[in-house]
Amino acid sequence: MKKKHAVRTLCAILAVGVMITLTSARAHAVSDGEEKQRTEWISQSELTAYADSYQTGNEPDQVTDGSTSTIWHTSWSNREELPQSITLERKDGLAMEGVYQLRYTPRTDKDWNGTILQYRISISEDGETFTDVAAGIWEATRDEKTATFDARDGIKAIRLTGITTKGNTESDDSKYVSAAEINLVCNPSFQRDSRELKDLVSRGQQLAAAAEEGELTILRGLLAEAQTVL
Repeated sequence: MKKKHAVRTLCAILAVGVMITLTSARAHAVSDGEEKQRTEWISQSELTAYADSYQTGNEPDQVTDGSTSTIWHTSWSNREELPQSITLERKDGLAMEGVYQLRYTPRTDKDWNGTILQYRISISEDGETFTDVAAGIWEATRDEKTATFDARDGIKAIRLTGITTKGNTESDDSKYVSAAEINLVCNPSFQRDSRELKDLVSRGQQLAAAAEEGELTILRGLLAEAQTVL
């Protein structure tokens, strides 16, 4: 009974640890006050955007115009298969320093078509070769979404890719990607704190090695998810 109780307890702890790590990361190198002081947004007026495709009237630069009433929308007159991407760069060609977060605002009109669900964030130091730094699934809401990663310097371009998107009805799988606004946030000191999660994974692995087979289904699933996060 003690062993079963320990398994259930650790499952609950791991679940909380995974949820916290997936949804909220904070810099541990500086205090909260210092962190806020060092956090700044890159002005949209300094950014330009290009995309795999767009519909006339819904060009990529609509995501940096400061208005949620305009959108970028992939072409429906010459539709291409998902995934499709939109990429942001500085207009002056200079590198961006300390970028740690991308904020995505879905379209806010009556339609849902193209609202990103499964996403990927990639960065490039030369504007040509891209490396993935974040991926996940956003909820199907009209709220602003965030994707957070360890602060990166020397970024020439950052790319948001829509892998799956929401259609206008529940049964309508969207074949498009859209965005009202995209913002980039910088904080040179930001680093995700995974120390507690590493300890939980280690404890879980030790317990899993000693537990009976019938007790491990939930625990193994949480361990796998935690290791993926790490």
